[in-house]
Amino acid sequence: MLSSGRAKLRDSVKVGAMFPEACTLQAADKMTSPRVLDTHVPLKLFPKGALKSKIIYTVRNPKDACVSFYHHQKGMSMYRLDNVSWEGTLELMINGKAYYGNWFDHVEEWLKVLENNSNALIVTYEDMKMDFKKQVRRVAEFLGYKRSDKFYDDVAKLCSFGYMKKEKREIKSAWSKESEGIYRKAWEVEAAFQSIENGKQVVAMMKAMPAKSCSLDPLPTYLVKDCIEAVFPALMKITNTSFESGIFPDL
Repeated sequence: MLSSGRAKLRDSVKVGAMFPEACTLQAADKMTSPRVLDTHVPLKLFPKGALKSKIIYTVRNPKDACVSFYHHQKGMSMYRLDNVSWEGTLELMINGKAYYGNWFDHVEEWLKVLENNSNALIVTYEDMKMDFKKQVRRVAEFLGYKRSDKFYDDVAKLCSFGYMKKEKREIKSAWSKESEGIYRKAWEVEAAFQSIENGKQVVAMMKAMPAKSCSLDPLPTYLVKDCIEAVFPALMKITNTSFESGIFPDL
């Protein structure tokens, strides 16, 4: 929409443009410029030559990302993961056995390359939720497609959750009959949270985590690990309050 100047959704699904997972270099070369591609791969699997292109990197709070991943894989019929558990999903994301590896390593490696890079734009999910139109404008100006204020309003409406859920085409066969597909309800995410009653397992898991951090962390991981026995009761109280209220403050 931003490149064409026409506020209209494309009749396509994102899988065909997933580079390099589903869209090969040869297929990308045949696309009409400017090409719009998407990817989930870690930096080490991304073609180095493609890093010269304009890159928009979206990142989300890891708590919400983990819950979203849980519902995503549970609802996909093509992988037959109906028996997936919440605990198992969290462990997969931490130990690096999820589809695209350890979430923290994935984000850290990309941010090291893209932060302070004039050829890259970092957009957070939380910023889009707070002011979607503002982020549409940021993307447009980053790509060099300045449009009218009315156009940004139209794009924000067409790309809103409600409109996309109703109008955007997706591969229905990829999802189980019980799933709502890729556009899910917010209440499903909240339902996945349960209060922490016994913190020993969580403490042990946190101690076993790699001492790696990224710019999104409010505290270095090594410091949290060193002080975990002392600070965990307070962390557990804060976490349980968030789970029970459904309110997750920005860090």
